[in-house]
Amino acid sequence: MNFSIDLRLFFVRFFSMNFFEATEMQAVDRETIASGLSGEVLMARASRKLASELLFFSDAQPRPVIILCGPGNNGGDGFGMACHLHHLNWPVEVWICVPEEKIKGDALLFYQRVKSEGISCRIMLEEENWKRVDAFLPPGAWLVDALLGTGSKDAPRGNIAAAVQFLRKFQGRHLIWSVDLPSGLNADTGTPFAEDCCVSADHTLTLGAAKTGFASDKSNFWTGSLSVLDLEFEAPLLAAHAKMDSPQYLSDREAADLFPVSVHNAHKGNRGHVLLIGGSLGMTGAISLSAWAALRGGCGLVTVLTPFSCAQIVDAAVPEAMVIHGKQGRSMTLSNQEINFSSYQAIAMGPGMRANYESSELLARVLKECKLPIILDADALNAYALFDPDHRETQAPLWLTPHPGEMARLLSYSTQKVLSDPARTVLESSKRFGARTLLKGARSRMATVEGAGWINLNGNPGMATGGCGDVLTGLLGSLIAQGVAKDKVLPLAVYIHGRAGDLAARRKGMTGMVAGDVVDAIPAVIKDLQGR
Repeated sequence: MNFSIDLRLFFVRFFSMNFFEATEMQAVDRETIASGLSGEVLMARASRKLASELLFFSDAQPRPVIILCGPGNNGGDGFGMACHLHHLNWPVEVWICVPEEKIKGDALLFYQRVKSEGISCRIMLEEENWKRVDAFLPPGAWLVDALLGTGSKDAPRGNIAAAVQFLRKFQGRHLIWSVDLPSGLNADTGTPFAEDCCVSADHTLTLGAAKTGFASDKSNFWTGSLSVLDLEFEAPLLAAHAKMDSPQYLSDREAADLFPVSVHNAHKGNRGHVLLIGGSLGMTGAISLSAWAALRGGCGLVTVLTPFSCAQIVDAAVPEAMVIHGKQGRSMTLSNQEINFSSYQAIAMGPGMRANYESSELLARVLKECKLPIILDADALNAYALFDPDHRETQAPLWLTPHPGEMARLLSYSTQKVLSDPARTVLESSKRFGARTLLKGARSRMATVEGAGWINLNGNPGMATGGCGDVLTGLLGSLIAQGVAKDKVLPLAVYIHGRAGDLAARRKGMTGMVAGDVVDAIPAVIKDLQGR
């Protein structure tokens, strides 16, 4: 293997995942099987991962599940998934959407297992079946789209199209999961072959690696949140087929590899200490949410510097955190003051702070005197945007976490310009400010100082609620303080934040969930990453 391939392998396996075109993903499957791993084993691995995701998002509480299966490997994964859920005593039913004689190969093996284990099957081949389908649906059932996979080259037809229309009919009334990709979606472009015949999933469980089309912001409407399930493909094989000029993202495997592992002799003093700076009268909730997220993210010690008029409120809201009664000015916000940074491994500034002359003086001092990693969020970003270049200089590693409006102020752009090309915008920010940058959104974009681009694939509309950004700030500070690699900590924090948001949405529903629900879900996400 030559040096250039070694580098490809290094970056693909140990640092990130790249996107794959459909044909390249199929080639990885074929070559894996040709190397000696049977298709049956690969399908069993995929179906186990699929079932595990449903188990995670249900908090291990069985839910009625109906799996719609097509004729190919996608249907085979659905059959195998049904077997795993059945073994867990879930009320699962399989709907066969093609004549039985069309089910062949490995998919047929798993279909035979479904029948041999007595799992309820319903043959859905007649128009009349779909007309009477309401009577078959248990209340609150989860619907799984295992109809078509990456082999599709055209819009669904015939009875598969009828199955797609059924799923579209119940969108918003039942939770819809798609296996690998929504049926009817072009894996390479992220757009449907026909918009009126494509599944719009709440959550897509994609196998092996994300498909090229998922990098498109437009694909989010069809895929919903994405879980990228690792199938343990060999690293050289992935390196040979990856689309190397695409942005990077984290799969479940990379996230688990990056998360810090606690040693048996761990204590609060060696699990990281983060200082959170912010809060003001009427805005104590923001810094309190950041503190809770930092603690839930595993940080051993969390200290909050907040105006003395807010300190008792924060102290009561987060009793596990330490609170410094900070100096405050006439506007009841933090004013310029001396800070001893020697006890901390990371600083996060901005949640609930309010931007004014006094807090801006404090920010300028922090940038000048602190050499620890610094995160700027919320009003710290708004103050930073008004600084002249000399006041922005710092010797500290810097993270910026703006939403589109804050990014527009930082770059003196219009918000429309920011949204028109988020990937280019986030790279411009990192280059201009010498900072690792996150642009928050439905498909959050990130960039390193060196210009590597990242995209996050999970999360949901329920996270568009006050305080969710403050949760992310605290979580990011926690992971930096715990020693996660500087160029990987931002993608990891955004991944955990999005996955916690997805779990909160399953627990509470997107409409009523609040930022505190995301905080509450963080420990379950981390427990799942660590497998214990």
